[in-house]
Amino acid sequence: MVYNSNADAPGIGKGQISRYLMQLMVSGSDINRLTLKSERSDSEPQTLTVEKTVPVVEKLIGKYDISREKSYLSPSALNTYMDCRLKFYLSQIARLKKPDESDTGIDALTFGTLFHKSIEISYESLASMNSKRIITRESLEALLKDHKRLEGFVEQAFMEEYFDNKRIAREDYSGIQSINYNVIIKYLRQILRMDAQLYAPFTYMESESEAFSDYMEVLHPLNPTSKLKVRLQGIIDRIDSKDDIIRIVDYKTGSSRGSNKNKPKTIDELFPPTPAKTRKSHAFQIMYYAYIISRHEKFKNKKLAPVLLYTSSLSRPTPEDIYYKFAGEPLTDFTRQCGSEFAAGLQSLIDEIFNPDTDFEPTDDRDACMFCDFASLCGRTP
Repeated sequence: MVYNSNADAPGIGKGQISRYLMQLMVSGSDINRLTLKSERSDSEPQTLTVEKTVPVVEKLIGKYDISREKSYLSPSALNTYMDCRLKFYLSQIARLKKPDESDTGIDALTFGTLFHKSIEISYESLASMNSKRIITRESLEALLKDHKRLEGFVEQAFMEEYFDNKRIAREDYSGIQSINYNVIIKYLRQILRMDAQLYAPFTYMESESEAFSDYMEVLHPLNPTSKLKVRLQGIIDRIDSKDDIIRIVDYKTGSSRGSNKNKPKTIDELFPPTPAKTRKSHAFQIMYYAYIISRHEKFKNKKLAPVLLYTSSLSRPTPEDIYYKFAGEPLTDFTRQCGSEFAAGLQSLIDEIFNPDTDFEPTDDRDACMFCDFASLCGRTP
């Protein structure tokens, strides 16, 4: 049996032994008491760096080699690498998980999943109303007025993504679940209203698609005379088209404030040589998707427009929300405006990841360590 003698410890006893243990101690039983103490060290903690030894490189290859059916480099993984090489290794290669929390609420990742699923169900329903998958202003406005139908789409998303396909009545949702349900309804209405006012009619092509992938070749880190093919892929929230422009849309449930609010003026801002607080990680993600789409035979020589939609700014949508801006102008032709530059930056980044002479080191930006799941492990705690 174990108890914590620290008076600041959580719990009822506040460092005191329980009554049950006290009874055991006075019962005459043969009891051995051991004390464990944590010694304080004034020495600087060692910084963790993972060298690219042969076993480490083999794991890296095994993770992303295109011959592996389900392996690919996602934009989130690449963003993690650019933020901190060590975090990339720990989360993507070593596959360490963050500590489980006992909270039974809905975290940001789960909320995003429910939100995306609600949009997918709603728009797929609208697109299926005609053979050409054209969504009109009238159909959007009709759905906005049909409260029961719209709420049913969100309830279906909760059932499929949160309740393990069990149908739970709305009145049986917990307080936290009801709050998140209502927020998703609000965000969904904002997106439907924006499309009705500023964008419809348009052709809804695909949603939550994993169908598009590409690859890049790098020097094989264990055999420099050969090449290694690395699969590039991700989940694209939405693909639609209007006026011969195909939009690749990514929804963001967070805020547009901060480093990602300002639109990039050059591709170099997406690939800084060292971690930077001003790096446009959201812009990198949507341009990554546009690059993959541009390589697909179906979309070659097409005008591609990567778009970011922030739920925080959709309460008052403007025409600027329809197309993302790059270098001060709407980004409506990715290949012409910045495709080759982005491809070169992406190639250089992936070359670095598979370079056996570049170790997985922690970032020098200690502010980035404040909310990192691995801060106590790597020795770079702020």
